[in-house]
Amino acid sequence: MNVAGKRSGRPLKDEQAALHDALLNHALAQFTSVGYRATTMAGIAAAAGSAKSTLFRKFGSKSGLLHATMQRGIPALLTPLEAVNSD
Repeated sequence: MNVAGKRSGRPLKDEQAALHDALLNHALAQFTSVGYRATTMAGIAAAAGSAKSTLFRKFGSKSGLLHATMQRGIPALLTPLEAVNSD
């Protein structure tokens, strides 16, 4: 453990999943509040308490991050549409 009480090294699987969710949540917040062009990878990383390099390693680019954010949100959009369609 380091001085801050965190374990050193790579995050555990649970921590990786939580980080992935946090990155997508912060990305969505940035994209919706300031738009794609004004959103920065550095801003998302800072908001999530992560490094910019982590974003690039996980998503490849800002457009890759936007794509992942949209992919995660599509099921939430489709569920109400499917309910309407089944009526």
